[in-house]
Amino acid sequence: MLQFLYNLFSSITNSPYFGVLLIIWLILDVLWVSRWRELLARIATLFNKPWIFEKDEHPNDPPLYPRRILEQLAQRGGDSSSDVPKTHSASPLATWASQLRNRVFDEETPERAFGHLLFLIFFSFFLLADAISVANTLMVLKIILPGDVPDILQRFDLAVLGGALLAATVGIWLFIEISGDDSAWIDFRKMNDVQKAIIKVLSLVIAVCSIIVMIAFAIDRLIAIHVLPSTQTAQIILSAILYGLVPINSALAAAISFPEAARGAIVLIYLLVSLALLILPIFAFVVDILWRIAYICIDIIVWVVATPILIIPFGIAGLIRMVNPPPKQSSAPPVVETPQVKTPKKNI
Repeated sequence: MLQFLYNLFSSITNSPYFGVLLIIWLILDVLWVSRWRELLARIATLFNKPWIFEKDEHPNDPPLYPRRILEQLAQRGGDSSSDVPKTHSASPLATWASQLRNRVFDEETPERAFGHLLFLIFFSFFLLADAISVANTLMVLKIILPGDVPDILQRFDLAVLGGALLAATVGIWLFIEISGDDSAWIDFRKMNDVQKAIIKVLSLVIAVCSIIVMIAFAIDRLIAIHVLPSTQTAQIILSAILYGLVPINSALAAAISFPEAARGAIVLIYLLVSLALLILPIFAFVVDILWRIAYICIDIIVWVVATPILIIPFGIAGLIRMVNPPPKQSSAPPVVETPQVKTPKKNI
């Protein structure tokens, strides 16, 4: 269909009569005065519309202009604050964002939100380290081939980084924070003594295992560069530590950081929602400008193309009215006949 239309357009434009046809077409456009007056009126209406941040008294003029929707989008910004009065009709998205903010943000310790995000990053890296360890174990066992595994899952050094350095950082950090009276980074106020004891033990175990992994990794590298001799017993112990203790350590670190990582996910969602609420008015403003420009361009194109075509049906209808004119209605007021009262004859 598109090829047919393209061939038809090419044949018309390449015709020697195209210039004459175009002039006649434009003359017909201009002669129909009422249509181009309506076109100019719609264009003037669009130009005189108030900005999208102001309320329009005639949102449906001209038609096919989504003024109400754009005004609602433009008014979404600035409602995410928890200080919104009850009489203010905040959007459900803004109300939800306000509730999320009250849950994870504390005015006394604002740095805790940053701590939540850090734990979310740590948790994501621990999951990646576990996935790398599992993929490398499957490759060592010849269950899968290296070509079937993405490059990122073949980086065993990243698994060691997650199961050693980052795990040690998280373990020591949690142990120090929970051992104090209060933490500026982590909220331990809602935990009981048993939960705190479990976290202290796990964080200490993770820190010790991380040190073992780092020592084993250093020995393995010294053997690889022939600084230390390689023995079968050393290879078994190093393989057990690197391929066994690294994923275990990463899994424990992911488990212990999961509660704070969940709060970090809430912080991230709140930031994304706040960014969306901030962008919505700008988006509505840009869409309003682009819509007006597109509306004017399409309206002009439709006017130029459709006006000579519409002359045919309108001209036929005009000829029909000239041949068979509608019956004229008399403008004189109807005559109201008053009833005549017969007077009785008197007998003389």
